[in-house]
Amino acid sequence: MRLSSRLTLVIATFEVLALAWTARGAITYTDLYTLGKPDPTAYSLISPQRAQSGAGQFVGTGRRTDGSSVGILWTPQNPNGTPFETAGVTTTGLSATDGTRQVGSVDTRAAVWAGSSTTFSELHPAGATRSFAVALDGNQYGGNATFNGVSHAYWWTAATPEAGIGLSPGSAYASSGVVAIRGGQQAGLARLASSQRLNAMVWNGTAASVVNLNGSLTESQAYGTDGHRQVGSGVLNGSQTSHALMWAGTAGSVTDLHPAGYQISVASGIDGERQIGFARRTNAPAGVGSHAIFWTGSADSAINLGELLGSEFTESFPTAIIGDTVYGFARDTAGQIHAIAWAVPEPAVCGVAVIGLVVLRRRRRINRPAFESTPATAD
Repeated sequence: MRLSSRLTLVIATFEVLALAWTARGAITYTDLYTLGKPDPTAYSLISPQRAQSGAGQFVGTGRRTDGSSVGILWTPQNPNGTPFETAGVTTTGLSATDGTRQVGSVDTRAAVWAGSSTTFSELHPAGATRSFAVALDGNQYGGNATFNGVSHAYWWTAATPEAGIGLSPGSAYASSGVVAIRGGQQAGLARLASSQRLNAMVWNGTAASVVNLNGSLTESQAYGTDGHRQVGSGVLNGSQTSHALMWAGTAGSVTDLHPAGYQISVASGIDGERQIGFARRTNAPAGVGSHAIFWTGSADSAINLGELLGSEFTESFPTAIIGDTVYGFARDTAGQIHAIAWAVPEPAVCGVAVIGLVVLRRRRRINRPAFESTPATAD
């Protein structure tokens, strides 16, 4: 074997080993707190949303013993949750938070809050019979609004009803909705009027900018965007299985993220080269549900974050990826819901460092001039 061929093999081997070690061996997790009820005697059930959340914060719904529902915000400072009860409002619901603001609805009218029940502002557009806000990015919000019995994708460029912009993709669709926003881009779904099948959609601020991401898929939905790429799930033609998918703004750019050995998978969030979602193993034991999954752009890169928690946790879901941390929650065998933070260091750094080290050392051995000084050791 030629020396250059051996060098190439060594480099490739070190790269794979380094990437695998960094991606799998270095992942750690922290059990932040257990989500509780604001008042155990007044609430029969709590249900955190699997949607966007802030660092260690979660939103969802609590069902009172009288059957009514109220939005709840859980934080590390108040793990039993803060109910968002508002005078004169029968029902509130919280759908997402960025750690500062929360979005949802008050009596089926879209609203945004700034950390407490008394700080809400209505987003409900004039002429709509119903509206819901389910996503936020800075002072921009996304969701849907119903006019004349038809639900339309909607986004707001400020926290006022007048700042709303309709994103209906046209009469070929029976309904549509925004599920995620980032950097002025909106991702979501629309239901075809002809077949009633869902199609993943992406917009860039106007109804005219809409792109249908479905392509040859039987059905699809988009659940996340980073402003450039989108993630979600879809059913491949001829299949009945939901696969996690990623797009780069067009139907033809779809990447199948579905990992081998899993029954279903869904991608729900993206931050650059990293994606999060959940999947359920084909041979999962009875009582074990879906678990949080972390990808770096391909099906083979999938890492089951939930299984790192141990067998005492039966299911887990990620809600946000912020920097090198994936936030989510997990349910234990006793039914308790735990807030979890997984540390997922960037794998490429270690791989590149090892490659550079191998190349440097090989070059020194192959072609080192007599006058070459020893290079300084890298930190």
